[in-house]
Amino acid sequence: MEINLIWPELAFIKSITKDPLTKKSIAGKLIQKNCRIIESGRSRLLCNLQERLKQRTLTKLRIFVPHIYEKEHVQIRAVIINLFEKFNNLKVSWFLLKDDPDTKKVRNLFHQGFEKLHFYELEMKDIKDVNSRDIEARYCLTRAFLGKVKKSEKNEVEIKFDIDELKNAIKVYVDEKESDIKVSEYFKENMPGIEGFSNPMNELKKRIHSIADTELNVLIDGETGAGKEGVAFFIHDLSKRKNHKFEVINCALFTENHLVSELFGHVPGAFTGASQKGRSGLIEGLDKGTLFLDELPEMSLQGQAMLLRFLQDGKIKPFGADNYNNKKYDVRIISAGQPELLKEKLREDLWYRIAEVKIDVPPLRKIKEDLMALVDHYLYKKMATSEKRYEVQDFFIRKLSLFQEYSWPGNIRQFLAFVKRRFEIGETEESIIEKELKLLKKDELRKEINDRKNKKTLRNFMKDFESLIKKHRDGLPTSEDVKLSYTYYVSEELTPEKTQKQVADKLKIKEATRTKQYKQYSQRITQNK
Repeated sequence: MEINLIWPELAFIKSITKDPLTKKSIAGKLIQKNCRIIESGRSRLLCNLQERLKQRTLTKLRIFVPHIYEKEHVQIRAVIINLFEKFNNLKVSWFLLKDDPDTKKVRNLFHQGFEKLHFYELEMKDIKDVNSRDIEARYCLTRAFLGKVKKSEKNEVEIKFDIDELKNAIKVYVDEKESDIKVSEYFKENMPGIEGFSNPMNELKKRIHSIADTELNVLIDGETGAGKEGVAFFIHDLSKRKNHKFEVINCALFTENHLVSELFGHVPGAFTGASQKGRSGLIEGLDKGTLFLDELPEMSLQGQAMLLRFLQDGKIKPFGADNYNNKKYDVRIISAGQPELLKEKLREDLWYRIAEVKIDVPPLRKIKEDLMALVDHYLYKKMATSEKRYEVQDFFIRKLSLFQEYSWPGNIRQFLAFVKRRFEIGETEESIIEKELKLLKKDELRKEINDRKNKKTLRNFMKDFESLIKKHRDGLPTSEDVKLSYTYYVSEELTPEKTQKQVADKLKIKEATRTKQYKQYSQRITQNK
């Protein structure tokens, strides 16, 4: 049995003149055979491979991985040693990149005791760079990372790499022909990705697969900047509607009338500034496709009523028209918005229609092991040259622990802003990024300490409030009692580090009032003791 372990970048090998194992040239078709793709967690994948080979005989193992992280090499060494011990005739070749700093490091790590491990250094001409003409390959690679849902014998659902998609990507490079792979205009412009293999990301992928093939309307729940739009696209792309249009509308960017007009169209002169010729709405051109409505709570009640009617019977009424059109349109609606705003601003009957099924997108603080996958995806998205990719990746690999210690309240959008700066400006920005990240972490720690103090203030206040209720058997304490108590406990918590004026400002009362209320309640406490 032969197995090829491929790092995504080296999946795009055109041909190699000589394979150390067979002494023959390697072409894309050989690489496609029995391949496993690797992005992060390489040591874990090797361990899984070792486990699955219990009943199989492995004769050849090719490792197309030019970089390894410092923490991984010990496990990788152990796995390869075990494979050599188990399979006496096993031949292993490791493909690295010529003139790459990591090549020397890998050779040194696996020098002693690995005489049967053959190294081969690829030249850049052997690898086809990802550039603007290779969007089809990037699309296939993204779909490969999205994986396939497979059920094991124990009926457990797991995500596995979609090797067929990877093969499609390789063919784009190897054959050097026009591809018949259909890539949507949305992907070409935005190149979204759902990559990484942390548990929350695998659960998200499973959920996307389970929802995509249904006709249910979807509500995506997630924090700002977590990647909800990308999730919406892949629900569409994995569905039967993938060959039809996918459109995005951010409801917060339109005024009330313009949003209704954008979705449903309008008749001539329907509102101030409206076209005198009228216009068709987005939904009319989206038949059989998918519409993603971001920031849905910003839609007016009139717009919500029209959307509800459309979801009920597929009919639309252009803004300003007296009657609904007779034609029915088939458009799947995927929505997103902050949960508290959805409950506060959305009509209840519309809620049941748009939230037929829900999907949660994890915040970045819960998938920190996937930070490098996000870096890699951004670099591919920018069509960076190989040299530029290695340069930027090296910085984030060296400083990975620093980036993982921060909670990233702005999620993926905030993190990619740092990646973009390092990519655009270069090495001169590294020290600035590092300093800025450390300051952000200090601010975060300070906020956490203040939050704890505030919680302590409220706990003490509520405890005292309960005792006040017990004392007032004839009824609840007066508002004056509550006011004095709260002023006292907030003052107690904040006075050590803030002036009396700052405490008064925090309470939104005058300094003299704060002092008076504090003294009054102090006297009560003394009397009760």
